[in-house]
Amino acid sequence: MNKICLAHSLISKRADGIIEIETNSNHEFSLSDVKETTEAVGELTGGKKAPLLIMAGSLSAVSNEARKFMATEESLKYSIAEAFVINTITQRILLNFYLKFDKPPIPTQGFTDKAEAIAWLKKYLTNP
Repeated sequence: MNKICLAHSLISKRADGIIEIETNSNHEFSLSDVKETTEAVGELTGGKKAPLLIMAGSLSAVSNEARKFMATEESLKYSIAEAFVINTITQRILLNFYLKFDKPPIPTQGFTDKAEAIAWLKKYLTNP
């Protein structure tokens, strides 16, 4: 299995081992959405950690409860690093808030360019 389609996201395992999460536009992610995404990532990785490339859909957002959960060990159990590709100033503000106040315990960075995000994530691949 290389892809899982959820109501709010398409999650794919790339040939290089990076997990790509493409979120729907105009969706506010709830706690249950984030938990469902975490489990789908675990299915694709076989329960192992992998770098995650999160492609934020335009006008997508995350509830406060979901954002706080995203920075927990439980949410990040299958992630070794996370790169968010963001499209709007609102998403940049939310990401900065997440990084500064929720402080995810793994390397996490925001990008506006997908290629730059992938290049950054490749240094976290365990079996390149």
